[in-house]
Amino acid sequence: MSKIITEVHHTTPSELQKGLIRHFEFRLKEILEALDTSSKDKLLTREQTSEMLSISLGTLWSWTKKGILISYRIGNKIMYKQHEVYESLVKINHSKTSNNG
Repeated sequence: MSKIITEVHHTTPSELQKGLIRHFEFRLKEILEALDTSSKDKLLTREQTSEMLSISLGTLWSWTKKGILISYRIGNKIMYKQHEVYESLVKINHSKTSNNG
């Protein structure tokens, strides 16, 4: 197995690192936008939604009643929009604060 050696000229390690980070951030943004577009209008059944969140149907009903999740009715079916379920997730900040009192 042969090794491939790549040489970079006329750039500092910091510039190379920044360029790579910009490239990967751009590609990641493209991938996330593609995923967002493909699932934006996807409808989920109650069962799919509860499975996705790893909760019971009773908890799903409770969260819907409390307004934590938004549901939609079509005929006698209750549906959830996948992107709205993801948007309902709340970030938790676990950073510790110091008490210098």
